[in-house]
Amino acid sequence: MTTITPDGRAAAYPLRGRDEETGLIDQELREVAGGTARMVLVEADAGMGKSAFARRIRERAQAAGFAAGASAAAENDRDTPLATLGPALRSATPTALLTVDDLTALLPLVEQPLWFVEQLASLIRRHVPDQPLLMSLDDFHWADPLTVFALRILPARLADLPLLWVLSARPGAGGPAEAVGAAADARLPVRRMRLGPLDDDAVLAIARDRRGGRTDGTTAARMSEARGVPFLAVHLAEGLLPGGAEASRPGGLPPGLIEGVHRRMAPASARGRSLMHVGAVLGTSFTLTDAARVLDIPVTGLGSPLDEAVSTGLLIDDGDQLRFTHDLIRRAVYERLTPSIRRDMHRTAADHLLRGAGGAVRAAPHVLAAAGPGDTHAVRILRDAAFALLDTMAVTSATIIRQAYDLAGDDAALRTAVGRDVLEIMLRARKRAEAETFADALLKDTEDPGTAAEVRLLLAPELWGAGRLEALRRLARDEPGATPRLRRRLAAYRFLTGQDQPPDGDDPVARAVVAVAEAERAERSGAYARALAGYTRALHLGEEHGREPGSLPPGVLRLRSLSLRAVLGEGQEVLTGLTSGPDGALPADSWSAARHALVRAQIQFRAGLLEDAGASAVRCLALAEELDDQVVTPQARQVLAALAALRGDAARAREHIDALPEGRSRTAAAALLADTLDLPGAPAGLLRAATQAAAPWRDELLVRAACSAHRAGDVPSVREAAERLEELLRLNPGAPGLEGAAALAHGLLTGDLGRARRVLAGARRPLLGALADEEWARTALPTARDEAVGALRQALSVYTGAQALQPAARVRGALASAGVRRAGRGQGRTRPVSGWDALTPAERKVAWLVAQGHTNRATARELFVSPSTVATHLRSVFAKLGVDSRVRLTRLVLALPGAAPQGGGSP
Repeated sequence: MTTITPDGRAAAYPLRGRDEETGLIDQELREVAGGTARMVLVEADAGMGKSAFARRIRERAQAAGFAAGASAAAENDRDTPLATLGPALRSATPTALLTVDDLTALLPLVEQPLWFVEQLASLIRRHVPDQPLLMSLDDFHWADPLTVFALRILPARLADLPLLWVLSARPGAGGPAEAVGAAADARLPVRRMRLGPLDDDAVLAIARDRRGGRTDGTTAARMSEARGVPFLAVHLAEGLLPGGAEASRPGGLPPGLIEGVHRRMAPASARGRSLMHVGAVLGTSFTLTDAARVLDIPVTGLGSPLDEAVSTGLLIDDGDQLRFTHDLIRRAVYERLTPSIRRDMHRTAADHLLRGAGGAVRAAPHVLAAAGPGDTHAVRILRDAAFALLDTMAVTSATIIRQAYDLAGDDAALRTAVGRDVLEIMLRARKRAEAETFADALLKDTEDPGTAAEVRLLLAPELWGAGRLEALRRLARDEPGATPRLRRRLAAYRFLTGQDQPPDGDDPVARAVVAVAEAERAERSGAYARALAGYTRALHLGEEHGREPGSLPPGVLRLRSLSLRAVLGEGQEVLTGLTSGPDGALPADSWSAARHALVRAQIQFRAGLLEDAGASAVRCLALAEELDDQVVTPQARQVLAALAALRGDAARAREHIDALPEGRSRTAAAALLADTLDLPGAPAGLLRAATQAAAPWRDELLVRAACSAHRAGDVPSVREAAERLEELLRLNPGAPGLEGAAALAHGLLTGDLGRARRVLAGARRPLLGALADEEWARTALPTARDEAVGALRQALSVYTGAQALQPAARVRGALASAGVRRAGRGQGRTRPVSGWDALTPAERKVAWLVAQGHTNRATARELFVSPSTVATHLRSVFAKLGVDSRVRLTRLVLALPGAAPQGGGSP
């Protein structure tokens, strides 16, 4: 605990009454020193000593050999990206975790916060010291939105580091600290601590500290008035609070404090008191220049008043800014002002700040404090502030524009105009649920057909992208009084949902929506080439009209196009193209990252890269959680369920299936599991699932149905699957994967699988090729045993190489029936749990590249995965090899004979 002496210096005193909490912190520090990342959330009402306890944590950590970085948020941090976390990273000792050059490099990514955090994690890793680390962020209830977003992700990204995160905040349901803790819970231990009132002994100890060890019965009686609140105890002991003052309720301003602060200010001159009054209006910290402008006097005229203010012990001059010793002190000064004077000072402050750097953004809090309903000038300033912050602080922008809307009062035209802004900004800030609720209210409130049409068109692309066609159908009704252009766009959306005919005219937004409607119809019918042309046309139309009401999200269109290109035979090219974003395997738009990961997973699954597909699907789920984009979750779980089934892990497959909602993803995943378990009725289930399956899965389900039915002697099902695959090929001529699948099903009917094997040899579908080899071998065993056994061995090699254990077991059974003993056992053996042989192929590649000196980012580029995936593999490598650093890993790998991947120094 500290207090402020009259000369402005901090006088240190022992922290009293927190021994139990300190013991818990020491336990956390020991766990982190042992290599376990952890988080502590400290919650306390104002005046409970939260900041003093944060200082104690920092002292204990440094005494235990920790490096440490610390910062405290301020009220105005919400307007500056990374204002809370940045100072802690830059001030970390002994090594700064973020340099000025690093920060400069990060700034262009502010509009893409996920990539900002990915890059930030890499920078922290680059500078992290060779010792455990504490990151302490105080007053986190004031944290800026980018810091909150970063802290929802960084602890998981850095979970392999010996790092203790400590966030201190005032209580509040759904506050920033609570959001960060909830996100961290799944990846690292989180301890939540609540600082309650001190006991009587601790309160008396505070009195003895400040009174030179002298206390008596009168002192004890007076100190009991603090009710265990450290702030009150300190100021009762130091005489700031008068005797007989009542204790405050938790979080409230202590009664008696206002009078105590007033008495402390009384000896100062009128100008000295005015300086403190203006400072209380400007905020917990402020500059002397701003205070001088509000007082309308030169800065030089505040020299003596500043000395007086500092001498009261209420204000501190740290050289760059002035600040109150505690926010409760500032609030006490502020409350002493009459409402009319406060409002006038806020108006003056707003006028001054509008003329300086930051303009409307810095003025906004003062505008809000001074404005009343119907203040059109205030609304204009707040709108300017909201749009100024939109590209870098969208969450703050959404808050400000909503406040502007509330100030619009009964002015219908103003409310309508600002209401449209609210909706646009909420959608840009990804506050989709709030935007939908607000749009419903706005549509009920407005009588202007044009505004109603624009509101509907702003929300329509979001509903389409989320797959909520029923809600879109209700939203897209006509507005007869709107302009023809807007009505055509609404009509196009009705066509998209199957209600109306396509509109006429040449409006590019309407034409793009119509193109997508036609593409979706083509995709559902299996005409993937025609669907691809439709999505491509919509993308071209949207390039020049991407911000107009009704414009479809280009990221979703682009990913749908990529998915179809992969189905049509461009899988490898698409995978290569997906690595063109910043940081290798990352898209340019971070908000589409989860969908991007899903497309990678689906393409990798088709290409037989099962381990990579699993990593991409897991990353998709993690990104969907971080970005609150749950649209892709069912499809990612479908991939994981299919992978688990192929690996023979029926229990894990069922876990994923049970987590799926009713729909086509659940139907397809269940059918694939039934097939791998060789359940009765599996072919019929696969055929039913293929009817509603999305493009990446339809041919997979049909060819599996054909093979399963063939093994069961179900000729009609084989014929149906073959006919449907032939129809797919007819609609998409020249697609090698579809041609191979159709040839395989047709060959099962005719007994001639030679063409299927030839086509699939060049189709980049190794698992499908192995299936063709397997089915051909089963029919050829009686007449060409040696060649058939060779084909079965080849299929087994492909299956085991891809870790497709269930079909591998099926082929071993076929080989055993043919009299081949212990076929492929070496390839199919159970992998050990530790040592080099315990590493998967992907882990070996990562280990080798890291041993060659590659960073995580360079390794990611080399392997066409994300840095996060590399970090996940690296943690597994460390655990399996029993090493705890990259240096030790390098020594071990370079000493291992045969550790290098085949083909030289790079996999």
